[in-house]
Amino acid sequence: MNYKPNRIGFINFWLYDEEEYYFEDGKLLLTGLNASGKSVTMQSFIPLILDGNKAPSRLDPFGGKEKRIEDYLIGSSDGPQKDESTGYLYLELYHLEKKKYMTIGLGLHAKKGRPTDSWGFIIQDGKRVGKDIFLYKSLSDKIPCTRKELRAKLGPDNIFAENAKEYKAAVNKALFGFPKLDMYDEFINLLLQLRSPKLSKDYKPTKLMGILSGVLKPLTEEDLRPLSEAIEEMDKTKEKIEKLEFDVKQLSNMLITYNNYNETMLYKKAENYLAGLTDEEDARQNLDNLKKEIEIATKNFEENKTKSQNLEIEKESLETKRANLDSRDLEAKLNRFQNLNGEIEAETQRKEEVQNDLNNQLNKIKDIQNKISSLTKDKEKREIECAETYSDIKDLSEEIKFEECADVLEDYNENKDILNQFTALKTRLNNYKNKLENIKKEIETKEKLETKRNEIDEELNLQNKNYSEIIQKLDKNKDEISEEILNIKDKIAYLGKTNEIIKLTSDEVQDIIKPFEIYEKTSYQNSKQKYLNLSTKIRENLISELYKVQNKIENQTAKIKEISEKLDELKSTRELTLNRDEEEKQTVLALNERKIKYVEFYKAIEFKDNLEEKTKDKLESNLLSSGLLNAFIISDLSQVKDLKGIFITKGKKLENNLTKYFKPVHNAEINENEIIKILESISTDQNAEITLNENYFQVNFMRIQGSSRHKSAYIGILAREKAKELKIKEIEKQKETEEDILKNLEKIKSAKEIEITKSEAEEKLFPQPDTLDNLNQNLYNLNIHLEIITKQKAATETKLENIETQIETIFKRLMELKKDLNFPLYLETFTEAIENTNILINTVSDFAVRLNSLNTLAEQIASANEQISERTSMADDLSQNLAHITSSLTKKEYERQELDKILNSDEYKDLSAQIIKLDKRLKEIDEERLNIKESCGKLAESLEIKKQRQTLQEQEIEKVHFLTTLKEEFFKKEYELHYVEDLPFENPKILAKKIITKLSARKYSDSQNVTDNYYKAYNDYRTALNDYHLNSKIIFTKEEVNSKFLDVKTLNELYSQNTRADLTAMYQGKILNIYSLSKALTDAIDENNQIISEQDRHLFEEILLKTVGAKIRERIESSRNWVKEINQIMKKMQEGSSLSFGLEWRSKSAESMDELETKELVRIFQIDASMVTKEDSDKLINHFRSKLKRLTEMNNDSDTYSSVIFEVLDYRNWFEFKMNYQRTGDTRKELTDKVFSIFSGGEKAKTMYIPLFAAVYAKLMSAKKDAPRLIALDEAFAGVDDTNIREMFGILASLNLDYILTSQALWGDYDTIKGLAIAELIRPDNAQVVSVRWYRWNGKTRERINDKEILDAS
Repeated sequence: MNYKPNRIGFINFWLYDEEEYYFEDGKLLLTGLNASGKSVTMQSFIPLILDGNKAPSRLDPFGGKEKRIEDYLIGSSDGPQKDESTGYLYLELYHLEKKKYMTIGLGLHAKKGRPTDSWGFIIQDGKRVGKDIFLYKSLSDKIPCTRKELRAKLGPDNIFAENAKEYKAAVNKALFGFPKLDMYDEFINLLLQLRSPKLSKDYKPTKLMGILSGVLKPLTEEDLRPLSEAIEEMDKTKEKIEKLEFDVKQLSNMLITYNNYNETMLYKKAENYLAGLTDEEDARQNLDNLKKEIEIATKNFEENKTKSQNLEIEKESLETKRANLDSRDLEAKLNRFQNLNGEIEAETQRKEEVQNDLNNQLNKIKDIQNKISSLTKDKEKREIECAETYSDIKDLSEEIKFEECADVLEDYNENKDILNQFTALKTRLNNYKNKLENIKKEIETKEKLETKRNEIDEELNLQNKNYSEIIQKLDKNKDEISEEILNIKDKIAYLGKTNEIIKLTSDEVQDIIKPFEIYEKTSYQNSKQKYLNLSTKIRENLISELYKVQNKIENQTAKIKEISEKLDELKSTRELTLNRDEEEKQTVLALNERKIKYVEFYKAIEFKDNLEEKTKDKLESNLLSSGLLNAFIISDLSQVKDLKGIFITKGKKLENNLTKYFKPVHNAEINENEIIKILESISTDQNAEITLNENYFQVNFMRIQGSSRHKSAYIGILAREKAKELKIKEIEKQKETEEDILKNLEKIKSAKEIEITKSEAEEKLFPQPDTLDNLNQNLYNLNIHLEIITKQKAATETKLENIETQIETIFKRLMELKKDLNFPLYLETFTEAIENTNILINTVSDFAVRLNSLNTLAEQIASANEQISERTSMADDLSQNLAHITSSLTKKEYERQELDKILNSDEYKDLSAQIIKLDKRLKEIDEERLNIKESCGKLAESLEIKKQRQTLQEQEIEKVHFLTTLKEEFFKKEYELHYVEDLPFENPKILAKKIITKLSARKYSDSQNVTDNYYKAYNDYRTALNDYHLNSKIIFTKEEVNSKFLDVKTLNELYSQNTRADLTAMYQGKILNIYSLSKALTDAIDENNQIISEQDRHLFEEILLKTVGAKIRERIESSRNWVKEINQIMKKMQEGSSLSFGLEWRSKSAESMDELETKELVRIFQIDASMVTKEDSDKLINHFRSKLKRLTEMNNDSDTYSSVIFEVLDYRNWFEFKMNYQRTGDTRKELTDKVFSIFSGGEKAKTMYIPLFAAVYAKLMSAKKDAPRLIALDEAFAGVDDTNIREMFGILASLNLDYILTSQALWGDYDTIKGLAIAELIRPDNAQVVSVRWYRWNGKTRERINDKEILDAS
């Protein structure tokens, strides 16, 4: 026995508000015209209800994707739609042997514009939808339960699934029990294939083979996860490599320009450096030449000067000699010699004095010169300071946008009146500073306001956050209140079902929970009051009933007492007497008091012996009814005129009278004769005035007929005695009965008391409000908080608006204030500008001081120069005087020597010859002295010029050396960047020459053009290389260098020529130059290529062989077993048939030389991964590499590597299904489409359905024994004739398969069907409602049924 489908149900789905379809023996046929809803009804269950997969292709039998599940809930997009809707589908199954119900179902919630939410449930505790458990919130409004509400209703014994995955696993576990979920998926896939509409139309074997292939389960995403993850990693690595290669290519393209730029920079700086060296060498060579010229000129000048002095001495000597030759006065010569000694001594003393005076003057001149040198250095320093200060003033003026300051001071070297302009300039600067400070104050105010605004904004954001949180908490609180209300409602409904005393009808339950529909604070009390009112009413009724019972008990007790007394009384009497009413009793008392003799009629008579008991009964009954039976017999009626009662006395004797029935009985009061006369006076005839007989009692027009059930008991002593005994027994029995009644009443009383106690207890069972009160209090607190935060928000928003207004006003003022200033409105900018203005004011003051100091130094130098001129003049005079004294002294010493020689020598023998010779020589000396004097003048002039040139040349050398040093520094810095081919560092000059030689073949004439090209390339490639944050910055800018040779402007120009752009990048958090980046990227490509090789090896060797290979091996084995089981089932089904079919799952052939045959491929896969040889491993890897390459080329890279490898690993493509057939006495052959086309209709039907039904059966062999065996066929057996349809149903029956079918033509009237529920769907003109007409086929006849629930398995 297995679970059979019993009914399927819809709630709020498609056109069904609430509808159920029942099965008969697990079978259901949906019939009706086209568009009546047959297919929609079926496809909404099979296979959706089995796995919860809502994919559009699953909902459409044709596999289309137009239909979506939400269309069945809120309406399709091309028509009117609801905003949102919740619906349910459920399938109830019944196990006959276990007598157990199980229900599986799906909840669906659709909302416009959002994906449809779904949840699943399994009811396995035997409860039934619509009977024991309801999918509505309440039965009155029929609103479907939400996800939460259903979960709460199901309870712990049932299953709630949050999503389709959980649901599918739970259904498989609870109902089918396939060992693996993949097997369950294959089974569902087979059902899906089988559900295809008009399966038998346009059928051919190849179509069947396609269906069977489609049923096989491919490797799942989970199976391929290790592979997909590995491929994903490979894809990422490939993408990374592609990105890196692209970046390297872009970088390489850019480096072409950047290399050219770097080579140009290095070449130009090497060229400039070598040119500087050449200039310095030329300058030094020129200085050396000039020094040699000065040396030669000085030597010539000194030689001429010495020669001139020697000639002067010689002349004086010759002249003396000549004079002496003219005088022979030796005595005079002697006197002269003596005088000369005195003169020489005096002049020598005078010479020393003049020399001392000269030395003093020269020393003072030297001191003044030293002072001038010091002052000149101070002046040069001051000039540099002034130049630097002016440069600072210019920079600061530019920075604070007050260029007029620099303009005013620009010609400070030439403008002698410049100092007079400082006061006005400072005033303008102070005014400018005040303007900046005013703007700064406004900005500070604005920023303070903005800070405050930001604070307020943050406060507002916090308030908004708090507001949102409160709203969320409110929503959550309201949801919790709703949930608690729902909980309370459920508890109330539960009380209604479980209460023993305070039982509630559904209407009463709805009335009690009604206050919760529009929830207010009083809802709970109102609801509870309604419950209390009902409980009070019930308890009051119980108390009332208790009182009644107590009264009854009291009455019953009294009654029993009365009966006991009556019994005692009866037992104490001799015979039975008739009861009398009060009046009669009063009459008896009166008679006794008056001592009137009387006897009751029944005591005075007795039946005659010959009467039948029946006649006696009738007579006594009529006497009793007439009142005569208990009448008083007296002698004189006049004695009782005032008494009430029936009195009898003797009267006229009548012919037919009572003596016929009665005879007198002796008594002490009335004699027997009188009694006889009374009997004789009462007629038995019908026409008499008074008649009494066995039939009736009649007086004139009135006739009384006694009870036919009366038994005589009072007439006759024996009768009365007997009646007394019977009466005693009757009363005793009555007493017992009454005592039983009393006992019952006591029980009822106890029960009522228990019920009252229970009602009090049940009254207390009303759900307590603690949670709801807490939630309400929380709601109240949240609302208070919300009100507070709303007010705070409003106040904050007002404050924010006010501050925004203030900021806007200040901004307008700022824009007005800064309209002439090109400054951004930042506090830092103006703070810096004010600081710079203060610095500028101080700098201008310093500049004035320095300029004043410079002028003072210039004046001091001028004054010192004047002093030097004066003292030089005095020194010249002293020098001339000294020269004169020296000359005089020399002459006199010479004269004295000559005189000494003359005075000490022999006289000349030939004085005349000596005189002639002396005269000639004196003339020659005058000519030579004149020539020497002219030559010395020229030499002195030339020497002065050369010395001036030497000074200038030495200064030029220092300047050139300074420039060369700078150029060397520029060159070395450029080289040390190592942006051009690395040459070993050696002497800078040699290195520069090597670079010039190496790069000389290229043209570097237009450096500006090269720079422009660089910046163009930088801008062109920066976006493409954005990941590396390219940054071009200027390096080698001006350094702090002082030079007495170059002014600031020239120095700035020189440094500006040295500056260059340096391109850096960010890579892995580090700043690199562009060449390091290129190398890093190239290395990264190599590393990633190595990684991808390793990943590729890991993919094929580790994952493919071991992990995924095991899955493939398992799938192939499972598929083979399935085919084997199908064939075994078909073999059993076809026993004795003249035509049988078989199924093969053949291996495909290899598609290229490098690929394996499927047999070989499967053989390798079937080997344990650890046992695979390298040869087999290589075969497998080569096979898949070849497949991958071929598929990749075929797809022209349109598919991802992942999709290609998934296709390659789809084992279903390695095999193909083939069908064969065999007729009796013939060999087995392959069934081709061509052969199939000549088959008869029945043979075609068998070909189609037998393998598919066998496939289903084979799949179910892996499931639990009692698993449902439900299939679905849309437009079942279309195109098949009746005879073969009958046989198809017989096959389904033999395989024990249940089904839900749709058909426009079938009615299922076949004897091969044991039982079938038939639902005819009626939906004329696409109406928005589906009507159902029900039939049942019982195996023999089809009958119309009005109540579909008679199909219920129960």
